[in-house]
Amino acid sequence: MGKLQQSEELYYAVIQQMADAIILIDVETKRILDSNAAFQNLLGYTPEKLRNITVYDYVAHERENIDFHIGLVLSQIQHYHGERQYRRKDGSLVDVEVSAKLVTYGGRKVICAVTRDISERKEAERALRESERKLRLLSSHLLTAQETERRRISIELHDELGQALMVLKLHVKSIERKLRKNQVGLKEECEHTLQYINQIIDNVRRISRDLSPSILEDLGLTAALRWLIDDFTSHYNNIESSVDIPEVNDLLSQDATIIIYRIFQEAFTNIAKCADATHLSVVIKKQGDRVSFFIGDNGKGFDMERVLSKDVTERGLGLTAMDERVRMLGGSLDLWSQRGKGTRISFTIPINQEGG
Repeated sequence: MGKLQQSEELYYAVIQQMADAIILIDVETKRILDSNAAFQNLLGYTPEKLRNITVYDYVAHERENIDFHIGLVLSQIQHYHGERQYRRKDGSLVDVEVSAKLVTYGGRKVICAVTRDISERKEAERALRESERKLRLLSSHLLTAQETERRRISIELHDELGQALMVLKLHVKSIERKLRKNQVGLKEECEHTLQYINQIIDNVRRISRDLSPSILEDLGLTAALRWLIDDFTSHYNNIESSVDIPEVNDLLSQDATIIIYRIFQEAFTNIAKCADATHLSVVIKKQGDRVSFFIGDNGKGFDMERVLSKDVTERGLGLTAMDERVRMLGGSLDLWSQRGKGTRISFTIPINQEGG
């Protein structure tokens, strides 16, 4: 027995013993020339039956798609590696990972394809995606319920507590009017009490407005964000702002505008608490069928790698809540920050996004 024959027999024996499924395909007829036991077991065919079928019989993709990938291998532009679906003898489908290249076999060029069954992995991935979908749906429902509850509390604060404070204010004024001129001390006490009641009324209105901003429903997102920025800079008068907000009210659904407003609220809260900034920049742009949002500051920034490596409970829920809200709108949140150079938050969402 010659060395070449011994080498081929050894090669063939190794191929047959391999756990990965291996086949050789004729480049002209696309028929299977040879296969190992793993491939036969994978598809449920006998070796003889496999020699009578082509790649079009077991690859569960359109013929044009199959020809395209075979063409890549034949042109030797690339060593093909990717995920495919094969059709078994009984008609069931199996997810596989395929690696194919052009080799010499029996003095001619053939395609050698090495296949690995990845059904369990794909099923796990599908289960994970379904779990994430359910969690996202639950998160959406929770945020919707949260907005409903915020609106209810806001109305009660405005209608119940607000009216009660106004009645109390009128009572104190009535008492003040009945005091004699020489009761200066009591008059001053009434004045102080009225001032204090006015402060409480302002705080109740602010809390009610933060819980459920009526301006959002009355005038839309554009006006609401402009008001939010003005209110923020008025409370932190050391912060200047540059704003470029076009009219976007007709581009987004009511649910989406509420979510976007909350994202801006959270971003401004973070700037107020942590940034120590002197300048705030807000830019909104319509780009094709999407709307992009940008919030930046020149504050002290932070070490992103260190913060993002922390557990969610350690770094707080602010960034996590913003990211989840953007995902609900079909977008993704981009965050950039560097110590001493500020922080930038941006996200892009589809127009007419229904939210939730």
